[in-house]
This record gives sequence, structure tokens and C-alpha cells, in this order.
Amino acid sequence: MTKIYFPFSSGSGTAVTETYWSRMARRWLKSGVVDFLDRLEVYGDSTGMQVKIRSGAAWIHGHYFESDATETLPIASSDPLLNRIDLVALRLSYTDHAIDFQVLTGTPGTSPTPPSLTQTDAIWEIPLAQVYVQAGSITITANDVTDLRNYCMPRKTIIMQWLPPTGTITSGDSKQVWVVPREYQSWVITRVQAHAITPSSSGNLVFQIHRVRGGNNIDILSAPIIVEANENDSLSATNQPVINPSYQTLAAGDEYHVDVDSAGTGAKGPTVMLVIAPPEE
Repeated sequence: MTKIYFPFSSGSGTAVTETYWSRMARRWLKSGVVDFLDRLEVYGDSTGMQVKIRSGAAWIHGHYFESDATETLPIASSDPLLNRIDLVALRLSYTDHAIDFQVLTGTPGTSPTPPSLTQTDAIWEIPLAQVYVQAGSITITANDVTDLRNYCMPRKTIIMQWLPPTGTITSGDSKQVWVVPREYQSWVITRVQAHAITPSSSGNLVFQIHRVRGGNNIDILSAPIIVEANENDSLSATNQPVINPSYQTLAAGDEYHVDVDSAGTGAKGPTVMLVIAPPEE
């Protein structure tokens, strides 16, 4: 039977090395993005064959990475005839003793698939985003980028439903209410999303969330959640919701109410989701 124990700089314990330190650190958190700064969000803004990555941090295979400014990464020229899917990843190189962003270029095809990540003893990669490179394109737009981030810290999704899948959505305030339990004191709302089982045939669905604290009502979204006509989910909307940072932090006993500001036409089966995360240490 073999016993090891570390990190110790002297004595009978195993010497402190990169290998042993990361082996220990992998038990603390799984690989993924940290809820810090702008969370390494990847986006396209129609400024050419490139994507941009906002500031943030990540935990990757027992190592820590942090970037405090937006970085621009080039995307290879598009194929004139075939579409392609690229992958934006964070790469840990044990050979170079470095961590940095990487674009993995896919293969053009009639039904393209993204390239595979490398996860070996030499290189460990985690995904940040998928980039759809359309044939003949000369720029990367916001709609070309699909978020693939996973988070290393525990996160919870609060699901609020007030109708069955066949229930028709109507406008009005306080359609559903969630009360913050003590366990989520000081947690932070990091993302909101809405979905309709049956989409609106005309007109957008518009959701607002208001908080009730000490008898005071306040809308927490500076831009509401929109599910566009003939779409099922807010993730595909042109204008994404914006959480007012002044109202992100939860307190036990707070009430969060879902308001339907616009119900569209014939939309059914609503769901509104709040993604919450522990506060940064």
C-alpha cells in the first residue's frame, strides 16, 4: 500500500511540484469558467473574421487563468462553397507551462461538425464557444457564436412555471413568485432565460422580473427577456436581457415575481429561469 501526502516543502511528505499541486487542485473544483468579471464571454460583432473574448477567469485541470481585458482572436478565412464550425477553447499546455485562448479550425462540409478538444497529459482544453463560419462570409456576427461555457463553481437554476404546456400565456404582473431561501443568502443572479412550448404566432413575448424587498418593488432587468415571434426561446433573440448589477444579489426572504409585459399571440407553456451562483470569495 502506497501513501502520499502533500504539499510539504520538507520532511517525509511528497515534494511540491506542478504535477502534484494540480493533482490536488483538481479535487477542489472541476474545470470551467469562474463567475468573475465578464466570465470569458465570446462574441462576434461584425468587425471582420474575428471573435472577441471578454475579461474573466477559469479553472482548468487544477490550474487558474485570468484575463482582465477583452482579447481579439482571428478566425480563418471562410470556404467559398462550404460552411464550417470552429471552436474557441481555453488551452492549458503542460509543455509550454502556459494557458491561453485557442481557435480550433473545423473542416468545411455539407454538414460540418466542430473539431474535437484535446485532453491529454500534454494539452488540456475546455470549450468557450462555437463559431459558425458560413461559406463566403467576410465577418463573424453575434448570431454566428454559440456559448459553450461550463462553470466550475456550483450554480443553481430556478425554474418558474405557472401554466401547463398547453396553457395560453396572458399579460399581467406576478404570474409566478419565487422566495429566496436562507441557503441562497448573498448568491448572485448571473443569467435569466425564458421559453415557450408553443411560440407566439405574432408579436414578441416580453418578460420582466421584479423584486419585492421590505415592501418595495423594483424591476431587476434593465433590458427585459424577449422571446421573439415564431421562436421558442429567448436565447435566439436579437436583444438579450440585461440584469441591473445593482439588483443582482439575493437576500433571504426576497420575492422575485415574473411579469408578462407582452403575451404575443397564441403562445403557450411559459418557463422563466434564473441562474444563480455563490458570491465571489
